[in-house]
Amino acid sequence: MALRTHHVAAIRGATQGSGILLGPRLVLTAAHVGGSSPEAAVLDGTGWARCITVWSSTGLDAALLLANRDLVPANRFAPLRWGAVRMLEPVPDCHLTGFPLVGRDEEGRLDTVQVPATLAPATGRRADRQALLVQQYPPRTRRGTDSPWSGLSGAGVVFRDHLLGIAVQDRQPDTWQHSQFALVPTGALLGDPGFRTALGYHLDELPELEGISATDLADRDFERDYARAVEADYGRIRIFGLRQAAGHGRRGWDLTTSYLSLEIRSADSATGPDLGPQRAERVLPGRRRVLIRGEAGSGKTTLVQWLAVGAMNGTLREGLEEFNHRVPLVLQLRKLYRKGAMTPRPEEFLALDDRMCADRQPAGWAHRVLAAGRALLLVDGLDEVPGEQRDEALGWLDRLLDHYPDTWTLATVRPSAVPHGWLGHLGFDELQLCPMNRRDRGHFIERWHRAALQELLAVQHTDEEAQRWRREVDQDEADLLRTLDSVPEIAQLTDSPLLCAMICALNRESDGALPRHRMALYRDAMSMMLVKRDEGRRVQGAEQLQASEEEQLAMLRRIAHWLVRNNQSEGRRRDAVAQIGKALRDLPGLARRTGADRAYLHVLNRTGLITETGPDTFQFVHRTFQDYLAAMEFREENDFGLLAGHAADEQWGDVIRMTVGHCGRRERAELLTAILDAADTAPSDHRPAVHLLAASCLPSAPELDGKVRRTILDRLHQHLPALLAAEPAPAELAVVGEELTTVVRRFAEEDPDVLLAAGPLVPEVLALIGGDESLAVLGTLAELPGAGDKSRLKESARPGTRTLLEGVVDQWQHFGTHEFSRQVVARADLSSIQVQITSSDQIPELLGHPTLRRVLLGHRLPVEPELWNRLAPQVKELSLSMRGLSDLSFLRHWGPLDRLSIYRCPDLVDLTPLSGMSVRSLYLHELPAETRPAELHSVLGTVVGLDALTITAPDLASIPNPQPVELVWYLNLTQVPTDYPLDLLDSFFPALEFLTLEVTEDHPVSLDLTPLADLPDLGLLILCRTERAQLTGRHLFPAERLTVQQRDSR
Repeated sequence: MALRTHHVAAIRGATQGSGILLGPRLVLTAAHVGGSSPEAAVLDGTGWARCITVWSSTGLDAALLLANRDLVPANRFAPLRWGAVRMLEPVPDCHLTGFPLVGRDEEGRLDTVQVPATLAPATGRRADRQALLVQQYPPRTRRGTDSPWSGLSGAGVVFRDHLLGIAVQDRQPDTWQHSQFALVPTGALLGDPGFRTALGYHLDELPELEGISATDLADRDFERDYARAVEADYGRIRIFGLRQAAGHGRRGWDLTTSYLSLEIRSADSATGPDLGPQRAERVLPGRRRVLIRGEAGSGKTTLVQWLAVGAMNGTLREGLEEFNHRVPLVLQLRKLYRKGAMTPRPEEFLALDDRMCADRQPAGWAHRVLAAGRALLLVDGLDEVPGEQRDEALGWLDRLLDHYPDTWTLATVRPSAVPHGWLGHLGFDELQLCPMNRRDRGHFIERWHRAALQELLAVQHTDEEAQRWRREVDQDEADLLRTLDSVPEIAQLTDSPLLCAMICALNRESDGALPRHRMALYRDAMSMMLVKRDEGRRVQGAEQLQASEEEQLAMLRRIAHWLVRNNQSEGRRRDAVAQIGKALRDLPGLARRTGADRAYLHVLNRTGLITETGPDTFQFVHRTFQDYLAAMEFREENDFGLLAGHAADEQWGDVIRMTVGHCGRRERAELLTAILDAADTAPSDHRPAVHLLAASCLPSAPELDGKVRRTILDRLHQHLPALLAAEPAPAELAVVGEELTTVVRRFAEEDPDVLLAAGPLVPEVLALIGGDESLAVLGTLAELPGAGDKSRLKESARPGTRTLLEGVVDQWQHFGTHEFSRQVVARADLSSIQVQITSSDQIPELLGHPTLRRVLLGHRLPVEPELWNRLAPQVKELSLSMRGLSDLSFLRHWGPLDRLSIYRCPDLVDLTPLSGMSVRSLYLHELPAETRPAELHSVLGTVVGLDALTITAPDLASIPNPQPVELVWYLNLTQVPTDYPLDLLDSFFPALEFLTLEVTEDHPVSLDLTPLADLPDLGLLILCRTERAQLTGRHLFPAERLTVQQRDSR
């Protein structure tokens, strides 16, 4: 970001000087300024704060100061980028800002002075100090000082938004008459090992040094243009049921105010227990390669837009700051497929994504961005191309990441489009966008109605009209929320942003008469878009064309049908016009009034279902509408053989399900029988998926021949073990609906091992299905023998996979608190599992449970220590992971604990309440800087009975003058950097018997094991993310005492 007031620090030490803030508490300044007890402050900050010097170099005349508290609130601070000049040409437009003595105001108070300057990188190269040529006359020298610039020593030198170094002295003042400063460049600072160590520890991550050369400047200039293009192209979203914002034509609604952060489910437990569904802001940090799975309308593309805009502008917060100022490169696979460019070169990315600035990018720019690791590659819609093209895209992505391994990548796909682990060999995490919960639904409905009111107020109106509209919109919102609370069938239709927007729009248009099934919802939404909305507003088409709902559907059906048959989701205008021309042959009344070109303009401009994606291209506003309309035409044409032939292709799944929904009873039986026949002749590895597709059609077939229905369910029962073994996303199975509960209950009675081996998958599916029958089956699963036993999981289960019983209890949040407690929790033996409490209402239900032993108080809970303390007599293992928790003093009410885990508590400021507690095993991870290092040492030395400890290696190394922790025999060090000093462990933990080292770096690591050789009985496990580990002293350990494992790089 650009220089802000809070970056500029004043220093009081050996002399008065200036500095540049690198973090809320960390200041870079000149070494001769600091002295033994320096203080620092910033304008509009928190005042003067005492500092300690954490690094200093007299040779460089530079020092790092750490304040005893934040100089500026952490939520207001954003760091500068670091730059290095890589050319000898002068660099104008530099500036430094500090607190020289001449800048004092009339009352003698320090104030900032900004000095414009030109950097002369070819001057002073022998001294490794560059010259900064002042672009103004020096001020008058104050009495008692040697330089008119006295007080500026340590000021940061900035070019555009890059820190280039610090000014440390008035360079050769007698020669240059106070017109030059000596600059210590950032490259020299980062070249000092001590500086890098101190900076990396206190900032958590070293800044990236970005070049400043003629090429770099051209790249930066272009990236400013590119940032505006990203904002223009991705900074707005379309909201179903609403016209576009006034003054913005067809552009849509502002993304920053309309975006709703949804929950993502992660199965990765490498850094602690699985916390279940969490906001993207908590799941994405630390993951450099991610595959996001999500149903149609779940918000995948909107997430891509939000990340692109936020990363480019540097506005991401809440843990996503590491994405900021990365350059988003967005590739929509449907566009690549249409253009026949499934293996694009980097220089083609912008043109293939139709960026208006593509032809202005400097030669080689995309390659430089990728090579520098600055890119955020966003690949949207892997499911929107045929299967063979997906494999082609996979090969292309493999090669791209092989050439540019530091590229941060996020891809999106529908749940069943690609198999589990499809990108696993490239180190991708697989995450699942979760259905909207009740709270998300409430937020979305509120924002939708606020946008609807904004739409009404955008036209000229009187005060009385505005007041009436506000009352009407508020009443619509309140009525809808009451309906959703009282009619679960409708509430279940609001599990995605698209469907929820449909419900909002239909609620307004129909005075609350809402459909209770998806097909009826789509039907009513189409009717609203095609006819009712314009009729209600007495709008006539701008093309002076009046077409009935049936006539418009006929044209749209033909267009959608053509797209699906050709495996496309984006088409050319001429293709749409050709299909409309064919439709007009069967619409003589409309054909007499218009031609195909004019009719195309009508469906484009008036229906709201088609949008232009380029000067000569179009697509449906959402794939769901394309599939719904295409399904109408498939049914009309009786194309059941064609559909059955594509039953194994996930891209056709929604079309087939919707065709079943459009059909009558006999047609459904014919189509589903054809699909069953296709499954019997399909390759054996495809049969489970085809039978699952047939079963997923049942919710769309309320009336169906009983024999066909029984055959489908029998085949589903036959193939369910194979389906569960493939680890599908829960939503893939949940589409079967309530019919699946019968199949699951049958397995619980006849073959429970199938369910036990699948872990939490079946409970997650039942929660998505919802309803009384799902709740009853969950109660049955909770009582299965071995439900909480990890040994009953399948052998290939990933480390950290939760058991069936854990999966059952995790679904508490999706059902009524008391009913779930009565029917499920009360019947479960909880002694072997950790119960994740996600609502304060759950705590009273757990009081007195005879087998409750382990509890996680997670991120969704409000901080209510008095309520938590009611669990203390029952709980022996407690985990804490939440925002807002700052005080641990409530733990004094908790008796002896077998294990205490504290991780991801960013607001925690004090660990001392742990002193004197009785805890056998302590797990500390991702502690905020405020809790270390002295407090950490005082805690470890006073915890009673502590014999096992898990802690991050940098935290342990930061403890000054450590005293022995006598009883700890097991130590697990996480985030171990290369060349970590292991010599401190012998004296720190004299009873140590087993040590685990988790090395987090992706590149080859180096560790010196020699200091551990004097511990003759020590067992050692080293977990690395790379096959290559240089272990000095490895020969000193017998094979039975040393194990080196490569762990998942994700």
